[in-house]
Amino acid sequence: MAARPRPDDADAVGRWTESVEVESRKVQAALLRHGIHPYDAVIGSAYNPALHERVGSRRVEGMAPCGLQNNVEHGYASQQPEVLCCGGLESL
Repeated sequence: MAARPRPDDADAVGRWTESVEVESRKVQAALLRHGIHPYDAVIGSAYNPALHERVGSRRVEGMAPCGLQNNVEHGYASQQPEVLCCGGLESL
């Protein structure tokens, strides 16, 4: 972020944005090479602290207690059981 250009230099902002997109694609490719893939919780499934990070709660009629109601942020998972990086979730 220290290298980001001044907002009034549209050409430089465009080049900087493109370079951030390229680096983001490289990071995503590296994660996939290491077996780490995007993970989204199944809405309505039971909250599991080993798999989910709770970021809020509220009651929703018709859903079981401790059920996942909203995927706030995407997470990452791996086939390797010791690797799991979760996004934020709201549970009941």
